[in-house]
This record gives sequence, structure tokens and C-alpha cells, in this order.
Amino acid sequence: MFDKITSAKNIKEAYLEVLSGFYLDGKNNVYSGLDGLNIPSFDLTLNDLIWQIIEEIKSFKEIDPALNIFIPKKSNPDKNREIFIYSIKERVKAQAIYRVIISRFEEIFSSRLFSYRPGKSPYRAAQLVAKRYRKFFRNDYVFTADLSNFSGVIDREIMLKKLPSVIDDKKVLKLLSLFINNKFYYNGQFIKPEKGLVIGCPIFGLLTNFYLSDVDKKYSSLLKFYLRVGDDLIMLDPDKKKIDSFRDSFFEDVKELKLELNKEKISCGSACDHFSFLGYDFLNGMISLPHNYVKKIKSDFRSILVYKNYSQNKKIFILKKRADRLSSSFNYYFLNLTRNKPQLNDSEQIKELSEYFFEILTEFIFTKYSPRNRRLLTIKLRDNNIDIKSLYQFFLDFHYERNKKY
Repeated sequence: MFDKITSAKNIKEAYLEVLSGFYLDGKNNVYSGLDGLNIPSFDLTLNDLIWQIIEEIKSFKEIDPALNIFIPKKSNPDKNREIFIYSIKERVKAQAIYRVIISRFEEIFSSRLFSYRPGKSPYRAAQLVAKRYRKFFRNDYVFTADLSNFSGVIDREIMLKKLPSVIDDKKVLKLLSLFINNKFYYNGQFIKPEKGLVIGCPIFGLLTNFYLSDVDKKYSSLLKFYLRVGDDLIMLDPDKKKIDSFRDSFFEDVKELKLELNKEKISCGSACDHFSFLGYDFLNGMISLPHNYVKKIKSDFRSILVYKNYSQNKKIFILKKRADRLSSSFNYYFLNLTRNKPQLNDSEQIKELSEYFFEILTEFIFTKYSPRNRRLLTIKLRDNNIDIKSLYQFFLDFHYERNKKY
């Protein structure tokens, strides 16, 4: 296994995979690790890089610390999220190890684990949860939990003790320990965290999955439905006593692994009652958008009101631009919203959101909303050849087409 990792062929393929990742993930071309380099500015030739990496792996050179920075959240640019960025060489090393060891881990992972795995996306997980829920919500009981700062509190000693059950090559275990015990650089200091992993490469997704793999196998074999996506998990079963019992035993498992639960995100009870999972709200058979998500959408809609005191001609010009510009048009926004939340079945919520948008548009054009102005808006859009389809219509079309497939 160690020889496979250090082969020139494997290192080259790892480099190409890292390169591909750079172009797929926009932030990789903006942010760099401690080497200060991204792929476009990386000046080592491939052969030089390969032999340098082989030499460093074989000598078990200490991993360069990851750079710790905070960047704006995609979902809320006013808030920041913490990320760790490794230098290019360390990313290639991590990828070279990952490529060789992943098959060993896949052999032991539960089929009910849906995170950082090929063919096991959160999108597919949400699909399976929704399918079970729609069919059995009247009879099922549910337990959901969220692990607080999962990768940041993992006990490294427990991880290292568990790894030989999967990896029997001592040299590979030593390599993994270099990443598991790595440092990060922040605010002029090199810091080794007391606990947790300094994540930043696919290999860490593999390791965090492994940390709870025994728990996944245990509950997936004992319940009608169990599923985990990273730090979120759900149990569904018609036997209330079983759900209550496994909830308590799960708390013990978490304690034993020295993990922490987000107490605000724990729910346990009838599946008819409200609970949240994977960005959806569930209640009495309805699958809806969470309140905070709806709030953000409404805020996006209201952003156009900053121009409501412009002249009519200027406002029509703005609307035409927003209708015609493909990547930022209203129709594109509605289409993406519908596609990104395919499990929604709360048509009333979507209808209400859809009408709210046109109320905002009415206020934008006429400076205030009234039923009469709402009717005039339709005429105004038609007369100016502005094609804005309703969110509700996108929702209906999407589900009509999806139902035809099945």
C-alpha cells in the first residue's frame, strides 16, 4: 500500500485531480495556503514536483501547517465561515494517500452514510428521507441529531487507535498520523489544536466518516430507517420504544467518542410533529422551506426596492436587465430554487412566496402595493415585453416533469 502511494504514476494522477479541483472550486483560485501559491502561479514542473513529493513522503516529512482564514458564507455573505487551506504540495500528498486507501474504507462504511462519498450525495440522502417520510409519517417516530463542530472535536487518540482495524500498513498509518496531528497558522502563530482535525483535503472527509462508522453500522442494522450526512443523522421507525432506547444509547456512543451534540437541533417524537433535517422542515406530511431560508428569500426579493424612487423609465430598464440577464435573472433564481429543493411538497408555501415576490415588484413599480396596482403590474410587464415567470409556476412545472419520469 505504501509503495502504491509513493509511485510516480499515483502522484501524477493525484496532482491532476487536485488541478481539476482547483478549476471546479472558484475559491481555490482566490485563496492560497502558506506557500502563497495557487495552481496558475505554481512554477514547479510536474516531474520536479513528483520527485519532491515522493522524497518527502518516504522521509515522513512533517506536513506544512494549513492556513486558517475566514471567508464570507455563500448563503449569507454578512457572516464568515472558517476554512483551512493547505499548500499545493500537501494537497497532492493527501490526494495520493486518499486514492490508495479509499477502497479499504468503502468496504466497511454503512450504505446509510451519505457524505464525502462517490454516489452518496446529500441530495440523494434528502431524496431517501423524503420518500420514507411521505410514505410512513403517520406511523413513524423520529429522532434527529446534529453533532456540534464535528471535525473540530474529534479525539485524535481514539482515531489513531481505530485506524489499524482498516489499515494494516504501519508506514501508511504513520503518514495518516502526520495529517491527523497537523497544525495550522493563524494570526502570526503556528497552533496545534488540543482536539479535532485541521480539515482541508478530501482525506479528512474520509477520516471523519470513519470516526463514526461503527455507530452507522450499528443503527442501520437495528432500525427501519437510519441515515447520516456528515454531522446530521436521522432515525425513523414505527416502534416508539425502539426510537427512545436508541436515542439514549446514541447519547452514550457520542459521549464515548468524546463528541458534542447541538442540543437545540435534537428532536424526538412522532414523525407527524415538526422536525428539521438537511435544510427541510417536516410537519404532518408537508416538506417545507425552513423559516430562516424563507426569510432570506424574501430579503433577496426586497433588495430591488432600493431603486423604487427611480423614474418609471429607469425602473423598466432595470427590470428588463434582470429579466434578460441569464445568470442573474429572476427566472434563473426561481429555477435554481426549485431544483435545489426538489423534495418540497408544500405548494401553499411556494404559492405564498411567489405572490410575495409580485407584491414587492408592484411596490417597486408603483411605490406602494394595492390590489389595483398588482393588476396593473401584469399589464405593465406585458406591454414592455418583460417575461417574468412565477416561482409557483416553476414549482408546478418541475414536479409535473418529475412525476412523468416516475
